[in-house]
Amino acid sequence: MTLRAGGIGASGILLLGLHFEKKGVRLTWRKGVSSAFVAFCLGYPQVKEYFFSETVRSKLFRHSLLVLRDCFPLGSGFATYGSDQAFKHYSPLYVRFGFHHNYALAQDTGFAMNDNFWPMLLDQFGLFGAFLYGYWLVAQLGYCLKKAPPGQPRAGALSLIAFFMISSAGNPIFTSASGVFLAIALGLTSDLFAKVTRKIERRKIERR
Repeated sequence: MTLRAGGIGASGILLLGLHFEKKGVRLTWRKGVSSAFVAFCLGYPQVKEYFFSETVRSKLFRHSLLVLRDCFPLGSGFATYGSDQAFKHYSPLYVRFGFHHNYALAQDTGFAMNDNFWPMLLDQFGLFGAFLYGYWLVAQLGYCLKKAPPGQPRAGALSLIAFFMISSAGNPIFTSASGVFLAIALGLTSDLFAKVTRKIERRKIERR
């Protein structure tokens, strides 16, 4: 509704999911990859802005690769890059990269310093931490595919995960208040609806 790339991409996956569910087509990893490709195409203007232009997010991402290279493989440690505490105590890495000369990244005026997620994860926790987080996301996706009831609940759960992934490219969605709200909605969609569906099915069997 707001025409933001994350919402457009997630809406595209939601429509695909609803189409597959309506046609009785089983959602598989191959279809999931195809849906992700569609979401990427829908959100490409945002991806281009974040990673292939001279924006604040692009600058944070590019310098995070330098930190990862220098501190491979365990990362630079807590409160050193991309996080709220790193900005609050203004990490020496920011001074090293000259971020204090940029209005959007300076200590007193850095309104966009925390507009990232994966750079923070990669640098503060290294490849091992990023791998664990990625594994958790894949496990969550598998849980939704297995537990969420067919139809709208499963399509809704998949679109929420898609929104998380798309938004995390340029926003700290996993650590924000809105992300917590969406995570609660995801849990209700995949778990509560499954319980309600089982109860309804048991009652139908008892009536028969």
